[in-house]
Amino acid sequence: MKKKTAFLCSLIMLMTAACGKIDSGSETDEETTAVSTEETTETETTSETENTTTSKKFGEEFNMFPDIKLGMTEAEVQAVIGDNYERSVEKYLDSDPDMAYYTIPFDSCPFLGIDMEGYELLTFIPDGELISMSYHFGVIDRDNNTSKDHSEEEIKAVYDKLFDQVHEYYGDYYTSDDNDKNSLGNMRWSNTYGNLALWGFYYDDTKTGNVSLNLIPDDFAQKILDHAKENAAAQQSRNNSVDILSQLKTGMSEEDVFAVIGKDYDYEYSAGYKPSVEYDYSFTADEVWGTGLRGYMFVEFDEKTNELTCFGYHIGAVGHVEDCSYPYSESELEEAFNKLLPTLEEEYGKTDEPSAFSGEGIKDEYSWSMGTDQLWAIWGTDLWGASSGVNEIIVSRSIDR
Repeated sequence: MKKKTAFLCSLIMLMTAACGKIDSGSETDEETTAVSTEETTETETTSETENTTTSKKFGEEFNMFPDIKLGMTEAEVQAVIGDNYERSVEKYLDSDPDMAYYTIPFDSCPFLGIDMEGYELLTFIPDGELISMSYHFGVIDRDNNTSKDHSEEEIKAVYDKLFDQVHEYYGDYYTSDDNDKNSLGNMRWSNTYGNLALWGFYYDDTKTGNVSLNLIPDDFAQKILDHAKENAAAQQSRNNSVDILSQLKTGMSEEDVFAVIGKDYDYEYSAGYKPSVEYDYSFTADEVWGTGLRGYMFVEFDEKTNELTCFGYHIGAVGHVEDCSYPYSESELEEAFNKLLPTLEEEYGKTDEPSAFSGEGIKDEYSWSMGTDQLWAIWGTDLWGASSGVNEIIVSRSIDR
């Protein structure tokens, strides 16, 4: 749904950013090779046998975790680690896609021979596969909080020990980026086993530091993009068909409303002249009322109480509350409204059309009293003012003030 330009530009930073705050001033992702230009050219033209020989330069796979591999499902990983983890589902850059993070604290890491506290971080595509796994030493959570002070020598010793282990498997085929003054090292290996990054920092003023070792697959960026695309398609399908008039009611909290319709809204709007905030969700073809028209649904909350005060649909309006186009003709809107009205009357009963319309440009208007609420349905052209160009159908439910 909501896609920021920064998402594509920052995808290569996804997993490392998810592993806590990275304090390096440069995180350029490069194809990692120390092979000379002559060797690279030769590799591109060698036979299959020579390619196999070249691949041996990267050694055997370096195992970061016992019995855990990239590509495993959450269930498969849970069978290995048990229930000693904290799971959270969060968005990256406030946009799609969601990622599931498993945070696992430890006092030491015997598997890698490191006697220092830290945490493991496993990142999944929800209901999908493991796409990142990492260790973080010297810090106890993803906010880089610490439980004790460490000297620079202690932090550097952890970095060096990890480097020696990885170097034994993958050798000098790495790139290095040590531009940050607090950096103890920043190494990246890229080969058939994935992209492995090792970095370390130490801050003398606070006597704290951290060392991270992170592994992601070669095609992680494409996996994330594919997942985002699938999410967007699924959410759009939900928006096309969700009947919020029956599933929501005024007075509900934001949390309860979002539990029903999700937080994949396209636009957030604060009116300014009244203490409310509106969230708009676009749809490509109305399936709720069977009109097939584009539009958006909306929910509006009182900013002081966070309670739902108004919600409904703008059918025939493409965009959101502050930037909308109205591509449908008067005849198309009339035909659509005549499909919609019988469904409303079947659900909420017959109602009399008012003798006088409540605004300029309205062609038909109906309302239903629902206790403390009012249901309202209208359609029109040049609504609210001559030559306004606002041609749409509005169905909304709000507190009857």
